Amino acid sequence: MGSNLSIREILSETIALIKFRRKYVAGMLVLIIIISAPLEWQMMGKDPIEFNAFFWSSLALSVIVCSVLEVCIFNDFITTLRGKKASLLPEALFEKIVKMTVKGIVVILATAIPTTIALAVHMFLLTLLFPTGIDSTFESEATGVILLLFFIIIGFVIPLLRLGAGVAAAAMGEQMSLKQSWKMTKGYTFKLLFFTAPYFLIQIAFLFITHNEIGFVQQDSTAAFIISISTDIISWSIFASFSVWYVRLTKRYQSMLLEEVEGMGPVSTE
Repeated sequence: MGSNLSIREILSETIALIKFRRKYVAGMLVLIIIISAPLEWQMMGKDPIEFNAFFWSSLALSVIVCSVLEVCIFNDFITTLRGKKASLLPEALFEKIVKMTVKGIVVILATAIPTTIALAVHMFLLTLLFPTGIDSTFESEATGVILLLFFIIIGFVIPLLRLGAGVAAAAMGEQMSLKQSWKMTKGYTFKLLFFTAPYFLIQIAFLFITHNEIGFVQQDSTAAFIISISTDIISWSIFASFSVWYVRLTKRYQSMLLEEVEGMGPVSTE
């Protein structure tokens, strides 16, 4: 089996990929901002119960468009990393969108049990820490949010990262089971988590700076809107690093399987 992949290797290759495909990346980010900006603006400082029919129809349309973008981005990045020329629209686009969506649903369902357990433990801890319920003080709310994020990472994000390689495979029109994805990402949990850290850090920062007591930015302000859009950009930028991880880990996994087969020696026919 090959040597373990380092964060530095993946980070360097991710930066090189973004530089090489800078025009494509810039175009995609502009498109993502155009798609997400209207929704983000409608959501600023509002309770979900206030969202109107136009918002929900816009959300449904953006989900469809984002599915197309996901397949296109994965195909462009992974094809480029494999040393081939990527096309703007991949072949069998609709089929790949369907396969990726189905695989995504399967992965989400697979994370349901660990997520439920993690949230149950979270609620139990909250009842111990706040027997009368969380009050409106900053300390109480911050504790609740940090605990919630911790258990979401443990119960949902980590299983999602370990099983999510199958989603990238489906976007490429390739096959990968949940078991293969789990085995392929073994030993890389925290390294994979490192590349999602910017998204969670900016989410936490957003909660603090828009907090009613200590925050200095209003939730319905232009500044809050810009920060929210920045979160979207960072979340989409993660696709580049995950594409690098997918290519490198699949290559490593295939080498591992080959070594296992060769280690078995010739099969006797007697």
